[in-house]
Amino acid sequence: MVFFSDGLPDPKCCLSADETVGELSGDVFGCGLDTWEVAQPDVRYCENAAELDLCNDSDFYDQFVEGVDAVVGGTQQPDYGEGVLTALQDLELEGNYNRTYQIEALVEDIMEMGRQFGVGQLQINSAL
Repeated sequence: MVFFSDGLPDPKCCLSADETVGELSGDVFGCGLDTWEVAQPDVRYCENAAELDLCNDSDFYDQFVEGVDAVVGGTQQPDYGEGVLTALQDLELEGNYNRTYQIEALVEDIMEMGRQFGVGQLQINSAL
């Protein structure tokens, strides 16, 4: 099995209880902040990444889905396919999406599947 992804896991969204507003801390791996990492007041952060309005703002979300629908349903390029629209329609505001622990759990599931089926070698390259 070969799995390719063409981008970052995005958007990264947190439950409100897991967000910080106008405040950054060390990353999930315990590393401190770099000097260029400065928190902006009133910005909602999820694992030290500024959350997109898509995560929390229903008006922005609706406008975004309509814009994607015009691309997916029309003749505009690029053609993202129906799967993108389906995924967006399933997105819940203020939900957990693309969090580090979720991605790590999926990788662990792939590794477990390799053990179950006797895969001789499993290689995962990432840049989290």
